[in-house]
Amino acid sequence: MCIRDRCKDILQRAAELYVLFNREYFEFYIKSVLGISRNIHTEKEDMRKSVGVYSTFRNITLLTEFRAKIEELADELMERVEAQGVVGRTLTLTIKTYKFIMTQK
Repeated sequence: MCIRDRCKDILQRAAELYVLFNREYFEFYIKSVLGISRNIHTEKEDMRKSVGVYSTFRNITLLTEFRAKIEELADELMERVEAQGVVGRTLTLTIKTYKFIMTQK
């Protein structure tokens, strides 16, 4: 299958892509297929979109230890956010178990 056929297929399935991806990604794919691109990038687009704190630690079984660890990580995150002078709307806690199962809250 040549590139032209792949692009044609993407255009024919544009409605599916619109449902599957957010608006920004959808527009990127459609513009790429149509050969429309930008060569100017604004500073806003290059801004960092997230601030995170990650830590690996031994298994925790007691609720009090778990709360203490979360408070420690929250304090570190607050320091980073204040240092960068940013604000946010969403906070996501991702927990990976010793079996590498990930849960997000």
